[in-house]
Amino acid sequence: MINKLLAYQEIDGKKREIEVTLAKSDCRRKMVEAKKYLETVEEKLAKLEQRAGELTAVFENAVALQKKLALEAQDFSHAIDSLEDETGANFLVKKVDELSAKIKAVDDEIVKVENEIKAVLQDYAKIRTLTAKAKTQFSENKEEYAKLKESVKGDLESIDSELEKMGKEIDAELLELYNKKRKEMYPVLYAVRDGYCGYERCNMELPMNTIGELNSGKVVECGNCGKLLFVKK
Repeated sequence: MINKLLAYQEIDGKKREIEVTLAKSDCRRKMVEAKKYLETVEEKLAKLEQRAGELTAVFENAVALQKKLALEAQDFSHAIDSLEDETGANFLVKKVDELSAKIKAVDDEIVKVENEIKAVLQDYAKIRTLTAKAKTQFSENKEEYAKLKESVKGDLESIDSELEKMGKEIDAELLELYNKKRKEMYPVLYAVRDGYCGYERCNMELPMNTIGELNSGKVVECGNCGKLLFVKK
């Protein structure tokens, strides 16, 4: 049974090589990269649109206040010209100065908001440009990746057919365990070395009860790395 599972793993290794080649292909990397960008870009654009709306409202309110203050200052200036009372005139001059200071502050706020709006619009335009490029990148590389997958489709089908035939000669429970492990790691099956896990990066010393199970011909899961272990006969 172990020899059959080892043979199964060897053929499965050919499938693994093709899968790795596909996963590491440049076209897939670029396709995934573009897809991730496109999945988040709408949220970014929505936030910029919201911020632009907020800034526009602030700008409009500031402009309205600027006009209101300017009219008040103009009224006070006209009143000063018609006053002969020095005390009254001084009071109005003080009011005009206060309004001028307020107008200056509003003017500064308007300039600040205008600059923020320009920055938001620039960011928005930049993201739109990048989005168009990402869409093109995704489309082109998706097509290229599809061609690459098609080029190995025959090989994969042939390997799957062979694995299916081999799998019929292996204990169903053991094969199910192998295939479950295969999703997380490869190779899955390792021979025990002098009482230690055969996987070099693990190399854990196995408990005596585990050694006993292995010597009885069982395939045992390493308690440290999760590899499937067996003893060579």
